[in-house]
Amino acid sequence: MQRLLIILTMVYPNSWKDRFVEDELPYLDTQFDRILVCPVNAVGREPDHGRYPGRVKILTTNRRGRVAARGRDICYAGFSAFNQRPDQQAERRRLGNSLKKRLFLAYFDGRCAQACHDLKPAILAASATASSVTLYSYWLTAAARTAMLLADVLSSRYPRLKINLYSRGHGYDVYEYANSLNYLPYRQALLARFAGIFVCSQNGVDYMKSQYKDKYDLSHIYLGRLAIPDPLTQAAVRAASLPPALAVLAQPAELQPDLTIVTCSRAESEKRLNLLLAALVLLQQQSSLRLTWVHLGAGPLLDSLRAAATSLSPQIQTAFPGAIRHDVLLKYYLAQKPDLFINVSEREGVPVSIMEALACAIPAFATSVGGTPELVRAGQGGWLWPADVTAARIAQDLIAYAGRSLTQRRQDRQLARRRWQNFASTDQYYPELAGILAGRIRPHNVPLFTSEDESL
Repeated sequence: MQRLLIILTMVYPNSWKDRFVEDELPYLDTQFDRILVCPVNAVGREPDHGRYPGRVKILTTNRRGRVAARGRDICYAGFSAFNQRPDQQAERRRLGNSLKKRLFLAYFDGRCAQACHDLKPAILAASATASSVTLYSYWLTAAARTAMLLADVLSSRYPRLKINLYSRGHGYDVYEYANSLNYLPYRQALLARFAGIFVCSQNGVDYMKSQYKDKYDLSHIYLGRLAIPDPLTQAAVRAASLPPALAVLAQPAELQPDLTIVTCSRAESEKRLNLLLAALVLLQQQSSLRLTWVHLGAGPLLDSLRAAATSLSPQIQTAFPGAIRHDVLLKYYLAQKPDLFINVSEREGVPVSIMEALACAIPAFATSVGGTPELVRAGQGGWLWPADVTAARIAQDLIAYAGRSLTQRRQDRQLARRRWQNFASTDQYYPELAGILAGRIRPHNVPLFTSEDESL
């Protein structure tokens, strides 16, 4: 008999959004006999198969084109709006007369119902020879709800099968205010059904326990930090080649800028890249500092950001190569060694992008939002700005940092790398979390300790 693990993602491995699932797979591979990775929201094309451990199989079942998939969403939403499942009826009653929330719930339910329908045959077949099944949702939204529906299917078909439900929580799936409707579906049902919910920041744990206290049992909400492997040991990173848009940035020592900063995120409003651009406008007015800004990542605001950056003076150089492969991103960090990583987002969970910068010995400036203060610490290869930081403050701090000596900058790099080693390395957390998911260790905070250095 086999121990089966079913991981519910949003789009991985079809897209980059929850790519960090991949970093956890080698540790899970040691604890389970078989692993199925199932993207809930992926449509249209086969995944770009990466480097998966031998026990891992990818299930992408909704291969319709995007237009057909959207039409299917509408049909399923219509049916779901009148579904008589007790938990759906309870959720609709909780929403009262809010039309927007009811429409969102119908879409959400439809998306989860079709994911369950598409995955059901393969999940039932895989579970036929299993002694236990662990459903592990990587997000506390549609993936978690789909896990619940699949658990119902499995318990109906195999009444004696041992089934465990676990989920991660990050940012937008934890903080209700991060949603424009200030609403996340099925909080009560999720909290009642899951054996453990692992939130990636202490801030998120505290938010959930404050938000839902006196309402639900919260004893199974745990800290479960995200982490990344060492870029220096990854063969794919060593073998990667920089595209021309990044390779051209390499300059002889006498032509190098005084400061190179890098950002890595979706180009969208909550990342506030326009605030950084405004800071660079002030910087060029206040200083002769030669600065290069490299932004890595695509998004709806990328073209407008590129256009706005053309108004900067020649002392400020910019590069916007768009979305690039993960191994290429790390190769750029290691090969060209930007001076600073910048994050001015208005909300975050615990940013993997900052972990990657620290692991590559790049110090970070970041806004104090979400779980970021748990990762970025003053004097440990990083500095925090207030959430409402101004363009003037950013410009002032960039000018000040450019004045640091080479010795100080080398020390900053060493401290940044050490911060990753002590706080965000996969070897620190993932073996323990894998043991919990496999049932070998009782659920608890990961990490278990909460020293002054590691928690707020």
